[in-house]
Amino acid sequence: MPKKLVFIEAPHNWTDRVTVKTRNAGIERIVSYLLIKNIINDNDYACYDFTFNSQANEQATEEFIKQQVQTIPSANFYCFSTMETNYNATLLFAKQLKQKHPESIIIIGGPAATELKEEILEVHQQVNIII
Repeated sequence: MPKKLVFIEAPHNWTDRVTVKTRNAGIERIVSYLLIKNIINDNDYACYDFTFNSQANEQATEEFIKQQVQTIPSANFYCFSTMETNYNATLLFAKQLKQKHPESIIIIGGPAATELKEEILEVHQQVNIII
């Protein structure tokens, strides 16, 4: 049975990521809210954070991302938190996930997505919703 939601934090291209050890607060708040409101339960979602994988940060290539997508379960919705530092990797993840699960909805949020909403939706057909 597919997950309802899968949250993904794509690798960032920060050179100092080793010193930056914080989780994505936006994703944690969304999950907490959905759990408290009983919209989802613990079995309905999964979170994948590739920001602490030094190999991912250095090698966020299409081939590396394709390999990582194989580890992510099928879901109704794939949700990404996007900044300028992981914008390209996010779009690569979205492309690979949409190819593997064409029926799934891809949702992207965050500063890089909202600033470029119209352009992203026009150019990147794998993205369904930007918030």
